[in-house]
Amino acid sequence: MLKLLVALVLLLVCADVLTAKESKISFWNKQHRGANYHNIVPTKDWWLAAKEAGINVARLFPNNWQKQERDFLIGNADNYEKLNEQDFQKLKEVLNQAQSVGIKVVITTVSLPGSRWLQQNDDKDDVRLWRDVNYHNQAASFWRDLAFRLKDHPAVVGYNICESRVEKAD
Repeated sequence: MLKLLVALVLLLVCADVLTAKESKISFWNKQHRGANYHNIVPTKDWWLAAKEAGINVARLFPNNWQKQERDFLIGNADNYEKLNEQDFQKLKEVLNQAQSVGIKVVITTVSLPGSRWLQQNDDKDDVRLWRDVNYHNQAASFWRDLAFRLKDHPAVVGYNICESRVEKAD
């Protein structure tokens, strides 16, 4: 009887943990109407207008937001060490606005350590990420740091972690 009771308690605890973790992934069980938001910081009015238009998920590109250092959130794509805290707080404010109107967010970036966005790199391809394993580790650390800090934010339902450029063959 004790074994049955222990098994039942473990099952309930596991089910509760799984439900909490699956709540974000279950968002993707149905199709949604979404939008991309690029370049400038979205305002509360934008979130409200998006909601009114039937949008319930937005992919957010914060790279061109006013930043404290060379690269938003990353600090410096030449050598990532940690998230820039002021930039992170700005991102969190925007996520709070999205949550307040019921819109979910996928966060992406077009700059990563070792791969600065062409438009922020004098229109030159930055392919260091593809050539130097140190940048692989820095990019992984960046996403890990960001995901850890936002793991409990109710607006965040995903990360678009891919850097889309591929180095051209010579």
